[in-house]
Amino acid sequence: MAFEWVALRAEEDAEEESEGELRREVGEAEARLAEEEEEEREAEEESAEAEEEEKAEEESVEAEAEEEAAAEEEENAEEETSEVEEEAYSEYSEGEQSEKEEEDDEEVERRDDQGPTHDELEWVPGPDR
Repeated sequence: MAFEWVALRAEEDAEEESEGELRREVGEAEARLAEEEEEEREAEEESAEAEEEEKAEEESVEAEAEEEAAAEEEENAEEETSEVEEEAYSEYSEGEQSEKEEEDDEEVERRDDQGPTHDELEWVPGPDR
């Protein structure tokens, strides 16, 4: 009986040791799983942050492009305004010059219509009679 008791005790110790080893293995597996889940969560967060940064960068680039386009459009509008003003001034100047020329022409025509004055007449010898 002592022999049986020793054998039973050895068997119980082996089972306890086996159960302890199983518990330790389960604990290690649970720890690894928790660690993997944490790493996966961190990777997802980093991926989301990277996407947000990329999106912000794209928006920044788009905003910069829009600002450049607006500045270019404003510059073109200013150039167009300047060209229109130059053209208007040129037309105005030509109009004034044309008016002066017309006034000069009218004055010359008025003088022509009046005929020669006494001072403007010259003596021209005519045929003898």
